Amino acid sequence: FLTTARGDRDKKQFFAAANEVRVACEKVGFFYIKNHGVGENTIQEIIEAARAYHNLPEEVKKATGSGKVDGAGYLPFNHKKLPRRSRE
Repeated sequence: FLTTARGDRDKKQFFAAANEVRVACEKVGFFYIKNHGVGENTIQEIIEAARAYHNLPEEVKKATGSGKVDGAGYLPFNHKKLPRRSRE
């Protein structure tokens, strides 16, 4: 993503877009990507898997690896601590 016609990544543009994604995650809670090339069947499978995961009991979700790697695994609703991010 964010590739110029020559195929070279524009670093300034890349980090600006990455910052926009970060802000969307921190302030809004989600972001939308279009024209990504992922097929509709794959998208529906992902949505179904996410729905099934979130319907699991809280204790089962808590056992899915949170704390092993910053930001990986399950974080309960209203969890306030965000993983550290590098400053570029």
